[in-house]
Amino acid sequence: MKDSLRIRVATPGDAAAVHLLIRGLAEYEGEQDVVKVTPEVLRDQLALWQPPFECLLAEREGRPLGLALYYPYYSTWQGRPGIHLAVLFVVEEERRLGVGMALLGRLAAIAVERECGSLEFAALNSNDTAAAFYGRLGATATSDSTLYRITDEALDSLATTESWA
Repeated sequence: MKDSLRIRVATPGDAAAVHLLIRGLAEYEGEQDVVKVTPEVLRDQLALWQPPFECLLAEREGRPLGLALYYPYYSTWQGRPGIHLAVLFVVEEERRLGVGMALLGRLAAIAVERECGSLEFAALNSNDTAAAFYGRLGATATSDSTLYRITDEALDSLATTESWA
């Protein structure tokens, strides 16, 4: 069964599958109502000359099983690029069968090919399964920073503040 697993780079034609998996992640995290992105938006973004993200798809016999959605960043300390894994998701019936490991293995190979200094990602503090999985891979949790996020009205308000001009 594992031999038929295929990991490949998502294309604009995969937007519906990517969306389906994003919705699956939202359901897993109990956040179904938060997903705003549509397959059409994903397709258009994947078609851009410089898309805002890249995505690996795991599939078996054409059936999407999981995804790793990521984007590059730059480490000022290392003076090297890195990859930030925004989403790693595997459908429930395929968990513990090597799909997540295959996705992360391919992403690590991409990071090495691009001479990245690191591959970073975050997991919800409540997601013990993810913490255990990442720990088995040799990942270490950092405690030296906290992720902050500005969205919606707060983002609009900050953008119109002229104190930065």
